[in-house]
Amino acid sequence: GIALWDVPYLQLDDPAGLAAETRRVQQLGFTGKFAIHPCQTEVIRRSFLPSAEERTAAQKIVESFSRNAGGAYLVAGHMVDAPVVAAARRMLARKPIAEPPCS
Repeated sequence: GIALWDVPYLQLDDPAGLAAETRRVQQLGFTGKFAIHPCQTEVIRRSFLPSAEERTAAQKIVESFSRNAGGAYLVAGHMVDAPVVAAARRMLARKPIAEPPCS
């Protein structure tokens, strides 16, 4: 339940590089990334949003938890327990935020 933040991406004119690095650190378990300029926040937020497939998988995990009354069980061949369900719920809580355009 502790947030883990990555250091800022220093290349301000490389939003594609920022998005790629943000996705990489998310796969390593980071839950956030610092920005050094307001124009980076939209790219970072978008990069942390789950894909449609990830949202569907997380929803299946959360729904199956109530049916299985807790404990450990399998979903699509993967073990699921309380920490996995908590991570799925955190993922489902991530929502797009309308950002004003940055100039």
